[in-house]
Order: sequence, then structure tokens, then C-alpha cells
Amino acid sequence: MPPAQRSSPSAAMSTPTAPSAVLTLDDFLVEFAIPRSTFTAWRRKGKAVPRFRRMPNGELRTTRAEVDAWFSTLPVYGDEAA
Repeated sequence: MPPAQRSSPSAAMSTPTAPSAVLTLDDFLVEFAIPRSTFTAWRRKGKAVPRFRRMPNGELRTTRAEVDAWFSTLPVYGDEAA
């Protein structure tokens, strides 16, 4: 996606879906409705979160594939046998 589109407010509401697509930390937080403080606390406690890479400018990035892999490891509730 061109940089001009990614910076628009409507683009922030729709995160990239291609497996190789790069997501910002804000993309991830918006998609999962997680406050930044919760994300930081999870990382400090060693809880599993998608792997992020630190860019030379200090910002964090991950890929759609990393997010999908992380999400698939989370427990599914409501599927328990009765």
C-alpha cells in the first residue's frame, strides 16, 4: 500500500491482509482493540504477543503472517465439550 494511503484515517481502520504485509504497532493495537499499556505489560510479563521488529527509527513493525500465527495459538472459548 502506498505510504500516502497508509497515513490516511480510513487506512488506519483497515489493516493490510497479505501475509507479507507490514503492520505498525498502532495497526495491531487498533485491530485487536488493545491499549498500548496492555501491550507493554504483556511484553514485560513475557506473555506471548506477535514478534515485532524494531526499525532503525525505533518504531516497531510486524507482519500479517506473524499476527495470524500468534492469533492461531490463542485458546478458543466456547468449543469445550459439554
